[in-house]
Amino acid sequence: LAISLFAFNFGRPGLWVPVIYLGMLGLSFGMFFAPNNSQVMSLAPADKQGAASGFFVTCNNLSQALGICLMETVFALSLPTGGTMKNLTLAAQSFPKGAMAHGYRNALLCGAALCAISGLISAFIKINPKQIPSLEPGADRVT
Repeated sequence: LAISLFAFNFGRPGLWVPVIYLGMLGLSFGMFFAPNNSQVMSLAPADKQGAASGFFVTCNNLSQALGICLMETVFALSLPTGGTMKNLTLAAQSFPKGAMAHGYRNALLCGAALCAISGLISAFIKINPKQIPSLEPGADRVT
């Protein structure tokens, strides 16, 4: 929600739009990451929590890096042709007014769409602990 609101209000004068966006983003991170980390770590056996934590953090960092690459690709494809990393400063001066904002908006909308899709997938996938042998009550944990 924060990403899409920021995408549609990007380029407005003043600092209120970024301040509200960053506030909403910080609130959503706090509401998601703490419970998510707690839930993931509660599913790991006590003797494997160190490895599970390392794997979880590695997956988070990898997904953030891939997300940055995807958003940069969408941003770069939204710019007028002729801009390269080598002459980005010179090319930015020759871009039509609003071309950079258009690229940012497209990247943010792509991110918002991916968040919505992943949210829908998460809402419809139900994991039954009885289907996972290591999570059945009283079952031996898989080592």
